[in-house]
Amino acid sequence: MKKYLESIIEKIKKRYRHFRQKMHNQATINKWSKAGHPYPPPHEYKQETLKKYALAYDFDTFIETGTDLGKMPWELQDDFKNIYTIELNIDKYLNAKERFHFIDHIDTIKGESSEQLTLLLKSIRFPTLFWLDTHDHLEKGLSEFSIMKEIKTILNTDYNHVLLIPDARLFTGQNDYPSLIEIRNYISELRPSYHFEVENDIIRSFEEKSEK
Repeated sequence: MKKYLESIIEKIKKRYRHFRQKMHNQATINKWSKAGHPYPPPHEYKQETLKKYALAYDFDTFIETGTDLGKMPWELQDDFKNIYTIELNIDKYLNAKERFHFIDHIDTIKGESSEQLTLLLKSIRFPTLFWLDTHDHLEKGLSEFSIMKEIKTILNTDYNHVLLIPDARLFTGQNDYPSLIEIRNYISELRPSYHFEVENDIIRSFEEKSEK
């Protein structure tokens, strides 16, 4: 009986968190829209974009590269059954590890993103939502951004994953960044059937859902 009551209470808390978050996010997005959608979009818009794709494709697993402060996994903890976030920087990794210590379904992984994705994807045998966010700056010890290697690692699997990449404005072909055209062509080479678009500073690439 005690466990049953605890589960009911947890469900109520979860719904309340979800309601509060939705109201806050919508208010922030409305304010951003009225301002003319300036770049970069607020974090709340990115959250809702991920939720939209998760709902559309019925995803229950979310994989993020570039944990940073851990805000995205924290905000999406009620939207996925399993969340994996990969971080190279030791301080950010340890902070996230501590933050998510009591959240069983959030797994923080230390290491270079493409290498850790290779290991992780051996156990992911279903389509998954990816948020590739390792490119805000070039990490110490790396000679190039990991984005192209991440894309290759993900698309070399047998599943139709959805790739979302924030900060599209940065991909100009300068300052170590590949260009949007390079990314589009690379994805097309690996997966000719994949759609590619950029909307509100987010690169989106995926297999179009067939209408039933």
